[in-house]
Amino acid sequence: MRHRELTLRFFALLHRRDRYRTPFRHFLNMEMEEHRQASSDDLHRFERQFNLATLWSSRVFGDEVFKLFELGQESSPSGRWRRQRSDLVYEVEMVGFAHAGERLEPYWNKCQPDQGQLLAEGLRYRLIDAMSRDDFRRTLLERTRDASLVQDRFRLWIQAVDAAANSPDELIAEAGSLSDALNRSSLCDVCDTPVFRDDAARGSEPGTRARIHRYCKLSRT
Repeated sequence: MRHRELTLRFFALLHRRDRYRTPFRHFLNMEMEEHRQASSDDLHRFERQFNLATLWSSRVFGDEVFKLFELGQESSPSGRWRRQRSDLVYEVEMVGFAHAGERLEPYWNKCQPDQGQLLAEGLRYRLIDAMSRDDFRRTLLERTRDASLVQDRFRLWIQAVDAAANSPDELIAEAGSLSDALNRSSLCDVCDTPVFRDDAARGSEPGTRARIHRYCKLSRT
């Protein structure tokens, strides 16, 4: 039943998010009621939406799918992924890729394997940026089912997904540049400790490129 509830959450937030109201259980029940007599065409469309969402979530985040990236701190500037998956991250990742999957899939199918890998890495990089933002993280802390916070959370995430999906060539170029920079050196230009790929932010100072912890960049701006 747990997996069924998560599936229902996805469809409810995909189809009727703009009508979201608490209590959350009532919101989910309304989605079920609306589609009790769904046509075969609707069911095929829902299946494609779900499959694209799971496919792209897995392509981009792999083992870290539905997990939250944590920025470092002064005593330890290196960021990390949380060990546990989050329902709130599941919701935004799935809904975001359901929105963008129709645009991304044709481009993916034309890519060479190395280009496809860079596309996924570029998306991952951009979306870690999004989940690291203070205004996004604020929506995950308290009153997480409050209507205004739910709307903010999805607005910020889908804006990031859409902006990335609309510029696939740029994503490939960014991911290639990041790989080149880290291949030359994996040490942070600020604190001189190792940077792993997901935690590499573009430096804002002359001479820095992509070898700076996300925390180190934020702490100097």
